[in-house]
Amino acid sequence: MRKTGMTAQDLINVLTILKANDSTSFSKIQRALKMSISQLEGIIDGLTAMGILYKSSFTSYSLTELTSKPVVSDGVRKAFEDIITNRGIYLSEELLQKVSTPFIPLMTHEYKNAPVKVMIVGQETLGMEDAFSTIVSVDDYINESIESFNKFNFGEDLRNSHFWYAFDEVVKYFNLPSRRHAYWTNLHKFQLIENDGDSVSISKLPSKDIMTMIHMQRELFLAEIKDTKPDIIIYFTGGQTWVLDHYLNNGKKLAVKAIDERSHLGIIQTEFLHCPIAICTDHPGRRGYTQAIVDHRANLLKYAADKFYASESARV
Repeated sequence: MRKTGMTAQDLINVLTILKANDSTSFSKIQRALKMSISQLEGIIDGLTAMGILYKSSFTSYSLTELTSKPVVSDGVRKAFEDIITNRGIYLSEELLQKVSTPFIPLMTHEYKNAPVKVMIVGQETLGMEDAFSTIVSVDDYINESIESFNKFNFGEDLRNSHFWYAFDEVVKYFNLPSRRHAYWTNLHKFQLIENDGDSVSISKLPSKDIMTMIHMQRELFLAEIKDTKPDIIIYFTGGQTWVLDHYLNNGKKLAVKAIDERSHLGIIQTEFLHCPIAICTDHPGRRGYTQAIVDHRANLLKYAADKFYASESARV
């Protein structure tokens, strides 16, 4: 935490207010305790980094029980341990230096208790700066990833991000209280750490290396679905959707029902891992975004929501 003249009693006072309310604004805490902005920011930053606190809206915070911090699920941890431990077998020395350390997705307490389990899948990670070869301890890396995940907090500071805007659309369609009530992951957990100013997407690798990366991550992706047991999977994967053929269908093309002229995207009809509803649409950050693409996403989200709630009504 920042050095702000904070006392143990200050910390207790902040936690007491948070415990008494489901969600409390920064200004309300500040007024109640008559703290300076810098002092309260220091406490909030520290609690957030430790996973005790999370930002539940643009200006408000909620308390997370210590027993309900985000976790790496058992199957995902096992898959990551295999990838990291055997990276020298999966990848050449050149690739180990070229690709980044992996993004490790976590399952939040809010997702576990959400009324509808929604998995949102992006294309790939961004912002990883270290080479895959630099990881020394699997446990240490996972612990560091948990801390980074808590600090990032589902892109709370990325106000102009197309991806997180679309993420919020999903949250709204399924009446979820916050982004943390969904499970967020990516098709690719790796990126290139540098590419001479060009894109750092692993799609820029030679085809043989791309397939190596896909095969290495297949069991990990399957473990995510098995562990999280989503009711609905929303793939914001656009031109990378073909990767799912290899993750989910042994390299055979998935059956996708189009809802408009975007014939390669739509409702995934190939059944897998008992997830009843899966849709794929463009990545929100793609170039050349048009109203037709926005409408395509909205129509697919409406389809998924309608189908889920219809199935829930049939069970009653």
